[in-house]
Amino acid sequence: MKRYFYLLLITSIFSVLCFFPFSVSLQVNAENDCVWGEWITDSEPDCVQPGRRHRICMLDPAYPHEETEIIPPLGHDYDVEDILPNCTSRGVKTYKCKRCGYEYSEEYGDLAEHQYSSSVTVQPACEKNGEIKYTCTVCGISYTESVEKTGHKYKETTVKLPDCTGVGVKKYVCSECNDSYTEEFGVIQPHSFEEKTEIKDNVKITTEVCRNCGYSFESERTVINNNEAPPVAEEKNLKRDDNSMLAVCAAAGIADIALLGGFTASVLSDVSVLKWYKKRKKQIIRLREAAGGKYGKL
Repeated sequence: MKRYFYLLLITSIFSVLCFFPFSVSLQVNAENDCVWGEWITDSEPDCVQPGRRHRICMLDPAYPHEETEIIPPLGHDYDVEDILPNCTSRGVKTYKCKRCGYEYSEEYGDLAEHQYSSSVTVQPACEKNGEIKYTCTVCGISYTESVEKTGHKYKETTVKLPDCTGVGVKKYVCSECNDSYTEEFGVIQPHSFEEKTEIKDNVKITTEVCRNCGYSFESERTVINNNEAPPVAEEKNLKRDDNSMLAVCAAAGIADIALLGGFTASVLSDVSVLKWYKKRKKQIIRLREAAGGKYGKL
């Protein structure tokens, strides 16, 4: 009896060790109590076409049956090549499948803008417009634009201040092109006189001289010695007739000299003599009347 027990135990252990790997690979379907083997691939799927596989029921090896299944397509696995758009091309994006080589392309919608660089071809000047050139660094297309002239940049200097000789003068010189022009300003100033005197031939001569421009005129003559007549600008020989000398001298404004009588008198035509004459007019009139009044009105 023991011998039979040990024999049965050894047989059971041997069966488990031999058939355990095969039993693990079987799957049991609860619905029909079928034990399935591993899936066997009949055709591999690709990017577009599906594949196919089957498996066999191992429950009754005498009457085997199988189950088939469709394997879904894998779909494309794309590499993407991207060419960006520029000012001459819209650009394209290319998709190529790594498994089957199928490819297609897509264009971008719009052209890109030009990429311009600028350079000054003509410098603007005071009275002349300049020019800037714009060139696309991608396609080389170019165009030009005018640059507004700069206008003069004048620096002001005073050439002459207003004085007694004339108005003032300012000069404007452009620092860029040296163009220049002058402009008057202010008004003529009055002379600034100073009095100078000199004695010549017993006559005191007073002269007014401008300190700024040197302009001068004789304002007064005064006889220092009555025995000698003052110098004259024009001379006339007179007779030794006191009345004639008196009339001529009175008309010239020097009647008091003529009363000395008996010499050649000088007739002066000078501003100072006329001033002196106006001061002595009444006296000269009396002298003229004493002479007979035959020389007419003064």
